[in-house]
Amino acid sequence: MQGRYVCFYIDKGRYGIILDKVIRIIRYEGITEVPKAPPFVEGVINLRGEVIPVINVREKFGLPREVFSKVNRIIVISHKEKNYGLLVDSVRGIYGVSEEMLTEKTDSIFGVSHEFITGIANLKEGLLVLIDIGKIISF
Repeated sequence: MQGRYVCFYIDKGRYGIILDKVIRIIRYEGITEVPKAPPFVEGVINLRGEVIPVINVREKFGLPREVFSKVNRIIVISHKEKNYGLLVDSVRGIYGVSEEMLTEKTDSIFGVSHEFITGIANLKEGLLVLIDIGKIISF
């Protein structure tokens, strides 16, 4: 679990996705709704000719929905040779995480179930909850 993580926020929670999986970060705009999609699928975007499903991370975590604007970001990730967008409240930078920073996993944190959490890093700025990308994008 050590490595560099892109830090993003959902509500007051600070979360991290391993940087190696991140392709790019874009502003929230131009999402096309998909009829009959699961509630956590916000829609799809066209990124350089590729149609990418966008997962509403807030919805996936079971947190209240928000009205999204250009303040929000979509983190485009690659997982098992497919690209996905993760709709988040904001992105705040990249943090290095070493083994010494890791604390014991908990049942839940910030109201998010343990099933989405791979670990928790104790940074100077506070806790960084490390996210299991496979669980976030699973349908």
